[in-house]
This record gives sequence, structure tokens and C-alpha cells, in this order.
Amino acid sequence: MSDEAFDILQRKLTARKQGDHQECNRLRRLAGMARNNLCAAYLATRYLGGNTQAQHSGSLINDSLGVPCKSDEAIVRVMRHWAEHYEGALNHPRSPPCQELDDAANTTLPDASIPDDAPGLDEVQHGD
Repeated sequence: MSDEAFDILQRKLTARKQGDHQECNRLRRLAGMARNNLCAAYLATRYLGGNTQAQHSGSLINDSLGVPCKSDEAIVRVMRHWAEHYEGALNHPRSPPCQELDDAANTTLPDASIPDDAPGLDEVQHGD
């Protein structure tokens, strides 16, 4: 965690202890940006743009024009559309086998300079 992110979290804790909910929420969004949380960046941008009102308690699902769905039927229609889209995009028949790739895999020798053992905990923590 960067020093900047740590400082923001410390200020957030102080605001929470003092009962300053508005400052606590502002710092929560700022802390998210310091950790590369795009949702927090989006909320902070809205806040800085003057849109400090609470999100409408209705749907967070938009129709094809980007307008929030106002009825359950509209939500179901949009969800069906996306279900059909992903059904077609993700589910397709297997491609035929490629003899060239099979031949190359069978004749290629392993590269001894590339380790094939599991990384140790130290490597994972430090990225070595």
C-alpha cells in the first residue's frame, strides 16, 4: 500500500471516529482511487461534477439507449438480450483439430531455462 493510500485511510478512520459521515464517504472514494478501483474513481468524478444526490433506488440496469429501466418487464427484456448475446458469444462448437499444432507439440523439446515448478510464497509476495 502506498503512503498516500495509507494516509487517506488514516484520515478516513479519524472522520469515522468523529462521526463525520460525509468526509468518511469522500475519503472512502478517494481511497478506492488510490488502489486503482475504477468504481471509486467514477463515483468521485460524479461527486466532483456536482452530482452529490443519492442514486435513484430503482434499477441500475440501462436499456439500449442508456436510460435506466423503469419496470420489471424492461429489466427482464434487457437481461434476456444479454443472456442471448453471451450464449452465442461464449457457446460455440469445438474447432476442428489442427494437425500442424499437434505435430509441433509432439516434436518440440522442453526449454530447460523455463522453470516448471510451482512458485514459492516469497516469489508470489515479491513478484520475483
